[in-house]
Amino acid sequence: MQDNYSRLVTANLVKLFDAPPRDLALKLPADEIDGSFVFRAFGEECRLSPNGIFVGDTLQNSVLA
Repeated sequence: MQDNYSRLVTANLVKLFDAPPRDLALKLPADEIDGSFVFRAFGEECRLSPNGIFVGDTLQNSVLA
């Protein structure tokens, strides 16, 4: 069951990956790797992907404290 945060993230990721801005990697800044955007945050590698937002290897299903 998804909470409101998860639904919001999912909806925004669908919009982002359906029509990503061509300069998104530059604006984040991130590296575009295998259809995802990878950058460092929270002291770890983070990834925006069509499947979710990951910090390290952990899918973030709620707001980080």
